[in-house]
Amino acid sequence: MNQYHYHMALKLKRRGRWVQVRANLDEKFGIKVNFSDHHNTYYSSYKYVTKEDSNAEHSDSHPDLQNAPRTEQAITGKKRKGRISSGSASSQKQRKRRRDRALTVYDVSQIIQQRKISKRIELVCLAVQPKREGNTALAEFIANKRENAVDDALAVAKEFDEAEKKLARMQKSRVDLLTEAKEEGKCVAGCEGKWLLAAEQLLESNSITHQSFCDAIYIVLEKAGGNIRTYIHGPANCGKTFILHFVTQLRARSHGWGLMKQKSFI
Repeated sequence: MNQYHYHMALKLKRRGRWVQVRANLDEKFGIKVNFSDHHNTYYSSYKYVTKEDSNAEHSDSHPDLQNAPRTEQAITGKKRKGRISSGSASSQKQRKRRRDRALTVYDVSQIIQQRKISKRIELVCLAVQPKREGNTALAEFIANKRENAVDDALAVAKEFDEAEKKLARMQKSRVDLLTEAKEEGKCVAGCEGKWLLAAEQLLESNSITHQSFCDAIYIVLEKAGGNIRTYIHGPANCGKTFILHFVTQLRARSHGWGLMKQKSFI
């Protein structure tokens, strides 16, 4: 016996007689179906059939019901207000606008993530078209919130996008990062292999072998807890800053030359 069963929610233009449909499906295909009339709205039945299904199938023109009213009382209230509505159309629009929940920074950050927006002007342009059609929620957020609210939303969206990558990078050691870069065999943008050529020339001009330099770098990466405990000694204009610049990038800090007694010599 098949232990799987499926739910389906349909929005119909008129009432249907389902006894014949049920008998026909059973007779021709051996499919057992049940029909429920416990839900008097499509939204109610939709929430029921999708409550445990994260991969529900939707038709191409299906509306987004994630932010729809969550209770039958909300729908009943709307119907009641529609029956007893009074006043001009403009006053009704004003009351509806006051009832609508204003967008929060989180809401706007989700819009930014979905549309892959990175600049304020892009968000403003996105708000213009809905505003022409009467949907002013995003435009009101930009106009009415504090000056840096849009910047906060952009920053939150960027933080959400980069959080997993940053965490994965933080969990890797400095040596792991160098090993990955070596295996990928790719230079950073604009380098085109010139850094390695310049570094080899610097080592040669200072009579430093590749092996001794690599050993020293491994010691720095594995044992040095911060840049203030690392010191490189050499004459002026010999490329000291250049040759160790990648170490500062790995630590995401700038180097300093103070507290020399606490540094390890290379």
